[in-house]
Amino acid sequence: MAAADTENVRRLFVEEFGEPRRTYVHGQSWGGNVAAKVVETYAPEGGPYDGALLTNGVLGGASRGYDHRVDLRVVYQYY
Repeated sequence: MAAADTENVRRLFVEEFGEPRRTYVHGQSWGGNVAAKVVETYAPEGGPYDGALLTNGVLGGASRGYDHRVDLRVVYQYY
């Protein structure tokens, strides 16, 4: 749903202001997941997006950091 909302906002922008020369999508944290889905779904070769900046640790492979936090929380709750 969030990816579709993002694409709908882009289309509304184009209707109101015309086609921009370049369109980039950016997502921070959970928004990085949304931005990745936008690019996968709505940006085939030659699609409306020229680039994406995904600033999300999980997409970058940092899930081990989350595992550490969960492990630490389990230990705290146990004792």
